[in-house]
Amino acid sequence: MKRTIAKRFLSGAAAALLLMTGGLMPVHARDRGPEEVKLELRSEGPGTVTWNGQGPGSWMRPKGEEVSLEATPEAGARFAGFERNGQPVTGHEPRLTFTLNQDTLIRALFEPAPADSHEKTDGEQEPDSNPLTAGQTEDGQEDPDTGQTEEQTPEADRDLMRPMDRPFELTKEESTLIEAYRQGNFRAGKEMRLAMIEDYGLQDWVDADGFLLPAYFTAFGPMAAVRGGMQILNRSVNGLQETGRMRTVNTVTKYEDHTWYYPGGYMTGGLWTMNIPGFGLRQGFCANGMYAPPQAGTPLKEAVKKTDSMFRKALYYGYGGPDNRLAARGLNTAQQIIVTNDLVSMSNVNTSIGSSIGGGWIWRDYSGPVWEEMKRWPEPPATFHAYLADTEGSGENWQGLNK
Repeated sequence: MKRTIAKRFLSGAAAALLLMTGGLMPVHARDRGPEEVKLELRSEGPGTVTWNGQGPGSWMRPKGEEVSLEATPEAGARFAGFERNGQPVTGHEPRLTFTLNQDTLIRALFEPAPADSHEKTDGEQEPDSNPLTAGQTEDGQEDPDTGQTEEQTPEADRDLMRPMDRPFELTKEESTLIEAYRQGNFRAGKEMRLAMIEDYGLQDWVDADGFLLPAYFTAFGPMAAVRGGMQILNRSVNGLQETGRMRTVNTVTKYEDHTWYYPGGYMTGGLWTMNIPGFGLRQGFCANGMYAPPQAGTPLKEAVKKTDSMFRKALYYGYGGPDNRLAARGLNTAQQIIVTNDLVSMSNVNTSIGSSIGGGWIWRDYSGPVWEEMKRWPEPPATFHAYLADTEGSGENWQGLNK
């Protein structure tokens, strides 16, 4: 029976809203002139960003200088957007010009282009054959729940035999195959994928190469491929999987999965963008790791200001915060996002994915030590405000349970 996705799969996690101004850790005064600020460029994924003909790097520049950047994806990839000091930049143009008034970190994000993509690899987009924007139906009316009509929604098969075992775990063969994907070899392992598709009854949810279609994640949620080695059916393995984008205010407008691979498995961390009336686009994290992650288009309840010390510290000192102290610990972007989600969830509900999965080793070895140090870090300034916004609905969590 067909039905709109929102009525069956609206995710129910609470998302912490981080309302703040961006900022980097200050550069020591001896490293800069009196009217200089720091510009740092990073490329993530298959592509690069350039400024004045130079690639990613770090420079001290005169305050007030106009900076023009250009992002160029590699062949078979596409540009996914800029982030400035942890906040997404509106629009997806591969060129960005702005005035450098403060220490600024720019991240240019790239991802593999889908096999059926109509996008050019130089960052310019071909006209879409379907001119509808996200959240708009055929008659031009917005669907307030999902932005998809019933006719656009695949029929969800109740007889799928998706596994509930091995959350985030991979066998040696699966890990080897994932590494081949990350090197750009998506032809490897097709027989292995086809065998898994047959075992799990996924024939209607994959493309000709044996990879899960975007409609699968739309229907079952971003956590629907984390168990039983199903990550080998996921084409998005380069650390950033964007599962949706909406433009409606007072909603989750964007949800991204950032993936950290380690021997024997992997971990994902969600990064949310929310459109808040009066504040614009703001960054958020999961405030309850046991719940399903809310997808793009999920409405937000009214944000509630949080004054709890550890909650505010988790956002202030975590990824994208004004004083992010995680990068200095040698953590990459995905690890920083995962640890920040752990800290926010622990401060809000006293549990997290990292403290629950695999005997809690992620919390023990990564998030937990930060938590203990964070207790001694200074309180964020009074001008820093942290908010919590709940969402309605239900969906699959990382355990395969409806939450």
